[in-house]
Amino acid sequence: MRQKSQLVLPCDPDYTAHREAQKRRQETREWLLQRERANLAPSIVPDVPEGQPKFERRRRYSRSRH
Repeated sequence: MRQKSQLVLPCDPDYTAHREAQKRRQETREWLLQRERANLAPSIVPDVPEGQPKFERRRRYSRSRH
């Protein structure tokens, strides 16, 4: 015997996928906002470079301009 398919159409009263998707979108949005707020922590990288670079670039372009 074959089991009855559990397919639920959007016109059926038991259809809840749109509500579940909306809830997932909201949870994802909140999670992303939470991560964004957490990334606003102070940076450990100094704002001012320490001294001069070890070498200076000699050519600005890969080919000379004429």
